[in-house]
Amino acid sequence: MKEYRYERLSYDGWIEKRLTGLEETIDRCAAEGWSYAGNVISVFLSGAVNEVTLIFERDTEG
Repeated sequence: MKEYRYERLSYDGWIEKRLTGLEETIDRCAAEGWSYAGNVISVFLSGAVNEVTLIFERDTEG
């Protein structure tokens, strides 16, 4: 069986937008045994993506 974890990240910047905390979030989740499974747009405003949710998964016992 799988369990899932959702981490919502915001874009920061005016001209060049970057996901705030992306590397730290991936490193932290990986250290805790989570594998990256995908992402989904969480907030879309004024023609731009403002937030995304990263999805992580891991196997559970039982």
